Amino acid sequence: MILLTRQVQVFLTNIKIVDICVIMLSKKYEFESKLWKWSGGKSSWYFLSLPQTESIDIKTNYPFAKRGFGSIPVAVIINDQIWTTSIFPDSSNNRYILPVKKNIRNLVGIDENDMVKFLIKIDF
Repeated sequence: MILLTRQVQVFLTNIKIVDICVIMLSKKYEFESKLWKWSGGKSSWYFLSLPQTESIDIKTNYPFAKRGFGSIPVAVIINDQIWTTSIFPDSSNNRYILPVKKNIRNLVGIDENDMVKFLIKIDF
C-alpha cells in the first residue's frame, strides 16, 4: 500500500484528464541562439531569441499556458544547468524571447554575443 500526503491526495483528486494530456504532450524544443542585450533606462536585460517557426508552434499549441504579458512558463537547460522561468512574446519579430539572468549567465559561463545551445520544455 502506498501512503499519500494530503497535498498529493488533493492534487490527484482535482486533476483533470485534460491536465494529464497536457503534461504528456509537453514537447521539448532545442535551439541555438546568440545571447543579446537590451538596455532601457538604468537596467539591461539579456535574452535568447527562439526561432520564429518554433515560436509560432508554441503559440499555436500552448495557448492555455499563457500568463501575464503573454508569458509561458518553461524549464530551461543550458550546459547541464536546469532552471524554470518564462518565455515572453516579442511582437517586433513574432518570436518568443528567453530572459537569462546574471546569476544564470555566470553559472553556465555565457556572455553577450555568445552562441548558446539550449533546451526548453513548456512547464505548466
